[in-house]
Amino acid sequence: MQCRWSEGWGAYLRGPMDAEHPYAVPAHAQRLAGLPPALVLAGEDDPMRDEAVAYAKRLQDAGITVQTALIPATGWPASLEAPPHPCPCEAAVVDHLRAFLHAPEPAS
Repeated sequence: MQCRWSEGWGAYLRGPMDAEHPYAVPAHAQRLAGLPPALVLAGEDDPMRDEAVAYAKRLQDAGITVQTALIPATGWPASLEAPPHPCPCEAAVVDHLRAFLHAPEPAS
């Protein structure tokens, strides 16, 4: 079955078993301790939103400093092909990224 996203996934994952590897799906990683601070953003209309939020929670539970937020809906998946200009989420993403990059280092 051909779909608009299959070519991209085919380039990202060489075979079906790669979809289980934690490099392809970080939320499947068993060892999270020792990772650097993380910024996890998900769109309100992102079909993987709940998984992103759950991953952020797992990182926090492992002692990782995590900033997480939901950003405004962009009309997924059409926004991936022809994002509106200006993108309604752009300012929110920039603000979260700026705050994350300028956050004080976590205490050891």
